[in-house]
Amino acid sequence: MKIKLVTISTIFIALLLSFHGSVFAQSKTVVLEPQTCIFEKGFRSKSSLFSTNVQFINSKPFRVKVYWIDFAGKRQHYFDLEPNQVRWQQTFTSHPWVITESGDNQPCLNIFLPPFLTDGVAIIN
Repeated sequence: MKIKLVTISTIFIALLLSFHGSVFAQSKTVVLEPQTCIFEKGFRSKSSLFSTNVQFINSKPFRVKVYWIDFAGKRQHYFDLEPNQVRWQQTFTSHPWVITESGDNQPCLNIFLPPFLTDGVAIIN
């Protein structure tokens, strides 16, 4: 009889992934609360195993830019949204997103944090 050794961390990760999948299949989409921009410098992405999706909805009367905040806390431009445009974006639960007006070096309008174990809707207003 052969015995296969499995580490505790391998079992834990497998359990987390199976739990995440079963909950995700039953999850609802939640509306994300915008975070205040005064703390933008304190936000940065962190490593995460949990993928999620965020639907960005631009309800502003002008074009906005959507930035992912990287692991060093720097803005990385992902896309622009025209007024009333909607876009789904795959992301991870610990990855913040910043919204600005169109143009270079614009100040933050909103920061959104993706939800855990569900999809989110970020209404830009």
